[in-house]
Amino acid sequence: MYKPIHFLIRNRKFSTEIFFIRNKELPVCSNCLHFIEYTNNNPFDGNRCKKFGEMDVITGVIKYDLAAVCRLGDDNCGKKGSHYTAKKTNSVDVVEGVDNRRFKCEKV
Repeated sequence: MYKPIHFLIRNRKFSTEIFFIRNKELPVCSNCLHFIEYTNNNPFDGNRCKKFGEMDVITGVIKYDLAAVCRLGDDNCGKKGSHYTAKKTNSVDVVEGVDNRRFKCEKV
């Protein structure tokens, strides 16, 4: 009568010629000015966002929110990255090649 869900997922056919990447047009946190990359090897210490957090009123220590959590809720940055600010970079142009690959070219 009903087939188990793992049977349906296992037998699903996917096309190998066309690839769909979701959220490709959205801004990336690692390119944001407010992004803090984790510096140690602790797997529980993830990437953080300087824009959102909470300050301890006794010690004054600021605990920044995880970047992934900030992108989940619309109160913070949200999926669309509403508080995204691009990092200032050196003068670099992005040039598209013949096969639509993107290359960075520094101005001299």
